[in-house]
Amino acid sequence: MKCYLPVTTELPAAGRRLLRIAEILGADCVELRLPAGSSDPIGDIENGVAEQEACIAICPTVAKEWLGIASFPSSLANYLSQRFKFLLIHGLDSDPVSCDMLLKLSQGTVSGVTQAKKNASLYQVAKDDVTGAFGGLEVSPVNSRDHVFLMHEGQTLVKPIISIGGKPLFARLTASAAQIFLLSGITENHLDLEGDLDARPVAEYFPQLLPIAMFIRHAFKDECWHPSDVISASLIIDDPPLWKRYGYVNYERISAFMDQYRFHMTMAFIPYYWRRYSTSTVRLFRERPDRFSICFHGNDHTDAEMAATDPRVLAYCLTTAQARMERFTARTGIRCGKVMAFPQGAFSRSALAALKEHNFIGAVNWGHIPTGGQRPALTLANVLQPSIRYEDGCPFFLRRPVKRVRPEDIAMDAFVGRPILLQEHHELFRDPTALFETVTLINRMLPEVTWRDLQSSLEMAYLVRKSTDSTVSIRPCALALQIKNTESNSIRYDVEWPDQNANVSLGSGPQEYAGVGHDDAHLHSFTLAPGEVGSASQPREARAAVGPVFRPSFARIIKIGVRRTLAELRDNYLSRSPVAISVVKSMRNILFSPHHAP
Repeated sequence: MKCYLPVTTELPAAGRRLLRIAEILGADCVELRLPAGSSDPIGDIENGVAEQEACIAICPTVAKEWLGIASFPSSLANYLSQRFKFLLIHGLDSDPVSCDMLLKLSQGTVSGVTQAKKNASLYQVAKDDVTGAFGGLEVSPVNSRDHVFLMHEGQTLVKPIISIGGKPLFARLTASAAQIFLLSGITENHLDLEGDLDARPVAEYFPQLLPIAMFIRHAFKDECWHPSDVISASLIIDDPPLWKRYGYVNYERISAFMDQYRFHMTMAFIPYYWRRYSTSTVRLFRERPDRFSICFHGNDHTDAEMAATDPRVLAYCLTTAQARMERFTARTGIRCGKVMAFPQGAFSRSALAALKEHNFIGAVNWGHIPTGGQRPALTLANVLQPSIRYEDGCPFFLRRPVKRVRPEDIAMDAFVGRPILLQEHHELFRDPTALFETVTLINRMLPEVTWRDLQSSLEMAYLVRKSTDSTVSIRPCALALQIKNTESNSIRYDVEWPDQNANVSLGSGPQEYAGVGHDDAHLHSFTLAPGEVGSASQPREARAAVGPVFRPSFARIIKIGVRRTLAELRDNYLSRSPVAISVVKSMRNILFSPHHAP
């Protein structure tokens, strides 16, 4: 199916936004060139649209230019509602064309558009097959300049989807052969399609982004990119080794919490501690892989090591970390997930490239900005995709502090297919009430969520799209993939990998290279029988080091040991005393650069 965007000269801002969102979601959306001041608008559509089943999205600004009059003919309204399977009227305002379009298409039940009340504070989202995880939520704050529809009391034709103060800004009409959706003119609010959305709450771009994305997902269904049926979540605790206790972390106690509240904890493990562990804690991790797992957290967790830009330093760091964890696994039987949680939230673009070369499948971080160089924008495409990827580097996923998670954040993650990743340190368990509240909220909003280890969460984060021949296209969001055929028939999958030179392994079944697909991705195909599980990855051969091999100096080794000792002293003995913590911080600032905390 195609979605047509009528245009006479150039698309207005609302049309450009719709086209960009459709492109990101993989929907086939094209411009429909129409003559200005047309005398035969129905003939224009007939000549330009060949498909029997199609979608059209019309903006009143374009309609006015196209028709050359400040009204909307009843014959055209009737034709559109009969000709198209889906009809979106967007950018509706208080101008005469908008009002006339609303009157004609709604059979007089919607009389116009007005500015939302200044005291309105919430976007109210209806429980609807269009809204998904957002259904039933109230999102704030509202942009008071947004517009809503005026409707006659007692009408039943208009079903609100998103409202402000009880009046809809996004709605659907129920009495028509076509599924007709109405979207009011949204205040631009400086939403740059390729601008930086970092640190902006969901509410700021909610009315400009979500109604259009919801409409496209609803209209195109399996023909556009949408998340798999798997929703994953994991709590990531940074730093603690596998001792019996570390700071406020008591693994036996936390195990009981996890069983009671139903969640999984991934420890972001510092490889420096590979030789120091409690046998009872190791036994607990081996016996309860449904509750406990580990991933990489740097190597020594010193001097913002993953923010280095020298490939030799990064190669040493990652090679050492992997060697340490291989020995740890040999000793304990506990596998370390091939995911990097960046220490101190600091990383470089070079680190992302190095992670990929060392066969990490992804990384997680609380921020998206690499150190050094130009600051990249968190764009609309990043917001609508599960992971972020810069150039040819390893993809990474954003995680949030437990106390900053809002219901709309959870819904947004579920809508785009992003694993719900929570981040904290050992202090969380001083009073875990906030954790219990957040976990309970997630489990209530998403009953189908599965709490699992971090590597599996990333491997199961992929997008799905079906083609006309029933082949299922898969777009992995990490550098590895797990997929299960839950249907009753065999399914052929085309897995899209962006890297031309990667050697893609698709498990043991028959496979083939299927050529180049969307966005120049390289397609690798395989078939799964009913109930069969498949996997794919991008194993790479490590490149030989260029130039002298990096070796840490004796002074650096001593510095690492001192830093780790201070961190242990802080977390295990001084964390209960604000005065003592202040003294330790002063010592650290005297001994080391104040920019790098242990």
